[in-house]
Amino acid sequence: MTKLESLETAAMLLYEDPRRRLAGEFSGALSSHVAELLQSYTQCFDTTYSSVRGSTYCDTHLPNDLDFDIGLLPVRGVDDWLTPLQEFVPTLGEALALDAQMYERLSELFGTTPDVVRTSLRNPVLKQRGNLVVLKFRLEERDRTMIEVGAGNDRWHRVLLRYNAGWDKQVNNLLPDKKRRVISHVCLMKFLAKCCNIYGGDGPGSRNYEQMVIKYADKTDQSPIEALMTEMLGVDDPRNIEVPFPIPNEIWAEEDIELRRNNVMRAFSPEAWSKFQCLARAVLN
Repeated sequence: MTKLESLETAAMLLYEDPRRRLAGEFSGALSSHVAELLQSYTQCFDTTYSSVRGSTYCDTHLPNDLDFDIGLLPVRGVDDWLTPLQEFVPTLGEALALDAQMYERLSELFGTTPDVVRTSLRNPVLKQRGNLVVLKFRLEERDRTMIEVGAGNDRWHRVLLRYNAGWDKQVNNLLPDKKRRVISHVCLMKFLAKCCNIYGGDGPGSRNYEQMVIKYADKTDQSPIEALMTEMLGVDDPRNIEVPFPIPNEIWAEEDIELRRNNVMRAFSPEAWSKFQCLARAVLN
């Protein structure tokens, strides 16, 4: 089997894992619940950009690394968005706890019982994360978060809630076979990054790897990962490569964030970049 064939096979094995399909179905159903409930909060949260987000929305989630993120964008000028947030989350939890299909899907995804899931859904845990307020539905005995809802006026939060729309435009412009191929390679790239300890922390996160891989979606003689790593091996400083988020410049300006920050490659620390290049050499050899 050639290198190209082996990378394609590994990517499709991850992509076609049945746990990913189950998580994707749950994410779609959760999005519907969230959209319906948010109709009662239109004066508090911008419903255009408040939604399920993250890798399960983008279909780039890994089979054994699941959680579901919901981002709420406060309407500008609304001072008290905390009270409606604290109303919305228990309402969502109760709706899910009363929906047998939803809590049974969660119990299957997280390997626990429906009763444990329902208990978690009725007892959200409040966390403060910088300028964000986050409420989580956790499985405490497993130290796992199933669903978390975050809201706040943090600049990066406000910008990155626009990411879903940009991602949708990117993948919907691809032919179905190319879309399937590039998403499968994002999954493989994230899997490899986690194995090498260059995912999160002082390395890129999910959105960063999505953009690094989709840049090479049109490659036919190489896999997207192979093309990415071939180019990156010749780069000493990742900040010399520009890979922007698919978010319009005016959004960054509106939040007073310098446009140079709109580069997914800035997430690499020197140590993480060294690890990434070691990974690239291993893959290409």
